[in-house]
Order: sequence, then C-alpha cells, then structure tokens
Amino acid sequence: MREALNDHKAKNFRSSGPQMIGLLVEACFENERLDDAAAFIDEALRLAEETCESYWKPELYRLQGKLHLANAALDKAEAAFESSMQLARGQQAKFLVFRTAMSLACLWRDQDTLSEA
Repeated sequence: MREALNDHKAKNFRSSGPQMIGLLVEACFENERLDDAAAFIDEALRLAEETCESYWKPELYRLQGKLHLANAALDKAEAAFESSMQLARGQQAKFLVFRTAMSLACLWRDQDTLSEA
C-alpha cells in the first residue's frame, strides 16, 4: 500500500489521496504501527485541506479518535469523534455518522458512561 501511495504521489495525483491514506492508516492499526498511523493521519488531513477533498475528513477524524483511544488519550479521542460526527452530519453522510456513533458509543461504554452511549 505504501508503494502504491508513493506511485500516486510521484505522478502528482492528488485526488483520492486522503481516502487512500485512510486505508493505509487502517493497515497500520492492523499491524499495531501507531506511530505510522499518526503520521499518515496528519498527512491525509493536510492533503484534504490542500485539495478541498472534505468528503473523507469525517473518516479521517474518526481514525484520529481511534488512534487517541489506542494511546489512552480519552478526551482527545472523544473530541476527534465529535469533530467526525459534526462533519459527517454536515455532509449528510449517514454511513459515516453511524460509523462514528459506534466508535463514540464504544468509548462511552468503556468509560462506564452508558447513559451517554
């Protein structure tokens, strides 16, 4: 995946970059490479701003929340999930709203704040 991303960059293709990087972040999570995941999330968010590809930003913020959760930064995780939720609602992207809601509910469940979940 990293090789495909590098090829994508070398050809100066910028569209779908944030989405491709988001997939790479998921692979980093699967392989417990949290430092790489953090760097890729930052890169994807920067690229999304540069290219005005905001459609994938809710998922990127959800992934950022997942990263904060893995690093036990619960307040940062909740803030990232809330940002994801707000952006997804603004886009009327119901699948991304649901996906983020599930992540947020799991966070609240793990914090024993079930009334919020």
